[in-house]
Amino acid sequence: MEKIQELAKTYGMVYAIDLDGYKRNEPNLELYKKVRSYVWVDAFPRHVEDVMDIIVNGVERLTVWVMEDAHLAELRDMCESDIFLRDDDAKNAVKKAREYRFDGVVLESGQSHGNTVETWKIDTETEVVKRVKK
Repeated sequence: MEKIQELAKTYGMVYAIDLDGYKRNEPNLELYKKVRSYVWVDAFPRHVEDVMDIIVNGVERLTVWVMEDAHLAELRDMCESDIFLRDDDAKNAVKKAREYRFDGVVLESGQSHGNTVETWKIDTETEVVKRVKK
């Protein structure tokens, strides 16, 4: 937790990829309660309920991997948090972000970002997330 606070002082916010959420669908909800104002969470939520669990624990900015359309519509209607979409298919993420009025997309360093929505890119070499389109 101290490392997250230290990074947040330097960068303003920490993009946290939650490997427990990714591998076992068990995001670190207790940690989010403690550092909620410092983190942008990418916990690979699989369902609307997973997203709501993260939000209820105080996270205000999160990344959601593209889900079925019905779930995306429900999520947008239920949440006022900053939600960014991520997908292996960058064009699909951009399309869904526009269609459901999400805040933008998050891409990996090799993905193209020729689009009209706010875009953040994960640079896997420097382990930094940077805004590439506002």
